[in-house]
Amino acid sequence: MSLERIPVILLLAISLAAALCGGMIKNYFCIKISGGSSDRQAYNGVTSLSAAVILLLWGGVSSVSPFTATLGIAFGVVTALQQISCLKAMERGSWAYTSVIVSLSTLIPALSGMIFWNERITWTQIAGLVLMAGCLVMSADDRAGQKKLSYQWLLYCFIAFICTGLVGVMQKWHQHSEAKSELNAFLIVAFFVSFIYSAAS
Repeated sequence: MSLERIPVILLLAISLAAALCGGMIKNYFCIKISGGSSDRQAYNGVTSLSAAVILLLWGGVSSVSPFTATLGIAFGVVTALQQISCLKAMERGSWAYTSVIVSLSTLIPALSGMIFWNERITWTQIAGLVLMAGCLVMSADDRAGQKKLSYQWLLYCFIAFICTGLVGVMQKWHQHSEAKSELNAFLIVAFFVSFIYSAAS
């Protein structure tokens, strides 16, 4: 079944469920498994390679234009940086705080859409961003047993925030280009590059 035939609301529900599961897995990895840089690189390498193989088996690659290949390589590096910085942030701070801050990165594609693709930011989007920001403020307390927030945690949150926002921008850029039919190839290139990035680190 092609993605075009799946209702938008179902795709949204799947995306939300996947994001929640992904966050839970990352949090478990950081608490129970991760012992340092090599473990983080291994995590990113395994997940990236798995995603690339699944996409390759699912849709394959019919053609890859120079634009798709170039943007895919850049997308892969950004994806690897996003994943690793997010893991580093979770190791140093709260999963709840980290996920809310990273979620606020939707502001980046929203603003880029307005600037580069003449899209309008709706009141619903503004309300959503305000609610996420309010969630962060309301959850910021000093409960016992909670990890202390550090400058390192804030730095990695900021890197994850920027990279997550760029992920949305680069996906939109590709899908507004003449190479938009090469989406599967774009993602496969990106995930293989992300795997190579971790394997070479």
